[in-house]
Amino acid sequence: MTGKEQRRLTLRLYPGETLGDQVALDFIDGQRAAERGPAMRELLLAGAALSLIDPRLPRLVASTFDENMNLERLKNLINSVVPGAFSSTDLNAAVMAALSANQDASTIKEGKSTPSETLPVVEPKAAKTEEEIRREETLNNGKNMFAGDDDD
Repeated sequence: MTGKEQRRLTLRLYPGETLGDQVALDFIDGQRAAERGPAMRELLLAGAALSLIDPRLPRLVASTFDENMNLERLKNLINSVVPGAFSSTDLNAAVMAALSANQDASTIKEGKSTPSETLPVVEPKAAKTEEEIRREETLNNGKNMFAGDDDD
Protein backbone atom coordinates (compact mmCIF):
# COMPACT_ATOMS: atom_id res chain seq x y z
CA MET A 1 0.00 0.00 0.00
CA THR A 2 1.43 3.40 -0.98
CA GLY A 3 -0.36 5.37 1.69
CA LYS A 4 -2.26 7.40 -0.91
CA GLU A 5 -5.02 4.89 -1.41
CA GLN A 6 -8.35 5.27 0.30
CA ARG A 7 -9.05 2.91 3.17
CA ARG A 8 -12.36 1.95 4.67
CA LEU A 9 -12.31 1.58 8.44
CA THR A 10 -14.85 -0.26 10.51
CA LEU A 11 -15.33 0.23 14.23
CA ARG A 12 -17.91 -0.66 16.80
CA LEU A 13 -19.50 1.62 19.36
CA TYR A 14 -21.07 0.14 22.48
CA PRO A 15 -23.69 2.66 23.62
CA GLY A 16 -25.10 0.23 26.18
CA GLU A 17 -21.70 -0.19 27.84
CA THR A 18 -20.09 3.26 27.84
CA LEU A 19 -21.67 6.68 28.07
CA GLY A 20 -19.04 8.19 25.76
CA ASP A 21 -20.02 5.75 23.02
CA GLN A 22 -23.65 6.82 23.39
CA VAL A 23 -22.73 10.53 23.21
CA ALA A 24 -20.60 9.89 20.10
CA LEU A 25 -23.37 7.84 18.48
CA ASP A 26 -25.93 10.57 19.24
CA PHE A 27 -23.60 13.11 17.62
CA ILE A 28 -23.13 10.97 14.51
CA ASP A 29 -26.86 10.20 14.26
CA GLY A 30 -27.55 13.93 14.54
CA GLN A 31 -25.66 14.59 11.30
CA ARG A 32 -27.30 14.60 7.91
CA ALA A 33 -26.64 11.31 6.13
CA ALA A 34 -24.27 12.95 3.65
CA GLU A 35 -22.25 14.48 6.51
CA ARG A 36 -21.83 11.37 8.66
CA GLY A 37 -18.77 10.00 6.87
CA PRO A 38 -16.86 13.31 6.97
CA ALA A 39 -17.90 13.84 10.61
CA MET A 40 -16.56 10.42 11.63
CA ARG A 41 -13.33 11.10 9.70
CA GLU A 42 -12.93 14.44 11.52
CA LEU A 43 -13.47 12.76 14.88
CA LEU A 44 -10.81 10.17 14.06
CA LEU A 45 -8.36 12.86 12.94
CA ALA A 46 -8.99 14.84 16.14
CA GLY A 47 -7.98 11.77 18.15
CA ALA A 48 -4.90 11.33 15.95
CA ALA A 49 -3.95 14.97 16.59
CA LEU A 50 -4.21 14.38 20.35
CA SER A 51 -2.00 11.31 20.01
CA LEU A 52 0.72 13.43 18.41
CA ILE A 53 0.79 15.56 21.55
CA ASP A 54 0.91 12.50 23.80
CA PRO A 55 -0.09 8.94 22.85
CA ARG A 56 -2.04 8.58 26.12
CA LEU A 57 -4.42 11.46 25.43
CA PRO A 58 -6.96 9.79 23.09
CA ARG A 59 -7.51 6.90 25.51
CA LEU A 60 -7.73 9.25 28.51
CA VAL A 61 -10.25 11.52 26.80
CA ALA A 62 -12.27 8.57 25.47
CA SER A 63 -12.39 6.86 28.86
CA THR A 64 -13.76 9.97 30.59
CA PHE A 65 -15.97 11.19 27.74
CA ASP A 66 -19.63 11.78 28.54
CA GLU A 67 -22.31 14.42 27.99
CA ASN A 68 -20.64 16.67 30.58
CA MET A 69 -17.41 17.09 28.58
CA ASN A 70 -16.52 20.75 28.22
CA LEU A 71 -13.46 22.85 27.44
CA GLU A 72 -12.37 23.20 31.07
CA ARG A 73 -12.58 19.48 31.69
CA LEU A 74 -10.66 18.76 28.48
CA LYS A 75 -7.97 21.25 29.49
CA ASN A 76 -7.66 19.55 32.89
CA LEU A 77 -7.29 16.15 31.24
CA ILE A 78 -4.59 17.43 28.91
CA ASN A 79 -2.82 19.20 31.77
CA SER A 80 -2.79 15.96 33.77
CA VAL A 81 -0.70 14.35 31.02
CA VAL A 82 1.13 17.43 29.69
CA PRO A 83 1.65 19.73 32.71
CA GLY A 84 1.68 23.39 31.84
CA ALA A 85 0.17 22.81 28.40
CA PHE A 86 -2.02 25.87 28.80
CA SER A 87 0.32 28.11 30.77
CA SER A 88 2.91 28.60 28.06
CA THR A 89 4.15 32.15 27.65
CA ASP A 90 3.77 31.58 23.90
CA LEU A 91 0.08 30.84 24.43
CA ASN A 92 -0.30 33.90 26.64
CA ALA A 93 1.41 36.05 24.02
CA ALA A 94 -0.88 34.67 21.30
CA VAL A 95 -3.98 35.36 23.38
CA MET A 96 -2.77 38.86 24.19
CA ALA A 97 -2.08 39.59 20.52
CA ALA A 98 -5.54 38.32 19.53
CA LEU A 99 -7.22 40.41 22.22
CA SER A 100 -5.22 43.45 21.19
CA ALA A 101 -6.13 42.99 17.53
CA ASN A 102 -9.82 42.62 18.38
CA GLN A 103 -10.02 45.66 20.64
CA ASP A 104 -12.37 48.34 19.37
CA ALA A 105 -10.21 50.58 17.18
CA SER A 106 -12.32 53.66 17.90
CA THR A 107 -11.36 53.72 21.59
CA ILE A 108 -7.69 53.71 20.62
CA LYS A 109 -8.12 56.46 17.98
CA GLU A 110 -10.04 58.67 20.39
CA GLY A 111 -7.29 58.33 22.96
CA LYS A 112 -9.58 56.64 25.49
CA SER A 113 -7.28 53.69 25.96
CA THR A 114 -4.43 51.79 24.45
CA PRO A 115 -3.99 48.04 24.27
CA SER A 116 -1.27 48.18 26.94
CA GLU A 117 -3.69 49.92 29.32
CA THR A 118 -6.56 47.49 28.80
CA LEU A 119 -4.65 44.22 28.65
CA PRO A 120 -2.63 42.75 31.50
CA VAL A 121 1.09 42.37 30.98
CA VAL A 122 2.22 38.77 31.18
CA GLU A 123 5.78 38.33 32.36
CA PRO A 124 7.60 35.24 31.06
CA LYS A 125 8.36 32.67 33.73
CA ALA A 126 11.76 31.13 34.24
CA ALA A 127 12.10 27.66 32.76
CA LYS A 128 11.37 24.90 35.27
CA THR A 129 13.75 22.06 35.89
CA GLU A 130 12.63 18.56 34.97
CA GLU A 131 12.38 17.68 38.67
CA GLU A 132 10.13 20.69 39.33
CA ILE A 133 7.92 19.70 36.41
CA ARG A 134 7.61 16.10 37.68
CA ARG A 135 6.89 17.29 41.21
CA GLU A 136 4.21 19.68 39.95
CA GLU A 137 2.70 16.98 37.72
CA THR A 138 2.48 14.58 40.68
CA LEU A 139 0.85 17.26 42.84
CA ASN A 140 -1.67 18.15 40.11
CA ASN A 141 -2.49 14.49 39.48
CA GLY A 142 -3.16 14.02 43.19
CA LYS A 143 -5.38 17.10 43.28
CA ASN A 144 -7.29 15.91 40.21
CA MET A 145 -7.82 12.47 41.75
CA PHE A 146 -9.50 13.97 44.80
CA ALA A 147 -11.26 16.90 43.15
CA GLY A 148 -14.78 17.25 44.50
CA ASP A 149 -14.03 15.36 47.72
CA ASP A 150 -15.26 17.84 50.32
CA ASP A 151 -15.37 15.44 53.24
CA ASP A 152 -13.26 17.77 55.46
